[in-house]
Amino acid sequence: MLDDTDRKVLRVLWSIQRDSWAKVDEKRITRMAVRSPGQVRASLRRLLEEEYIQRHMESGMMRVIEPHDRRPLEPEKYQYEWERP
Repeated sequence: MLDDTDRKVLRVLWSIQRDSWAKVDEKRITRMAVRSPGQVRASLRRLLEEEYIQRHMESGMMRVIEPHDRRPLEPEKYQYEWERP
């Protein structure tokens, strides 16, 4: 689950580049998200781990992954905690 900073950074990335590949300017994201550089770096790391964004390792370019393109969660990550009648 994303925290407030992660959601803010994701919204900033989406507003800057949509789903196209682009170089990420951390200073610009930091300024637009009104967060510290450390918070932005940690958010980018979490967004990569949870596959909200992709990074091209050789060029350093990133893109936001649209919801319908994201990989579905594995079954064990689903939580079915409801009571049966």
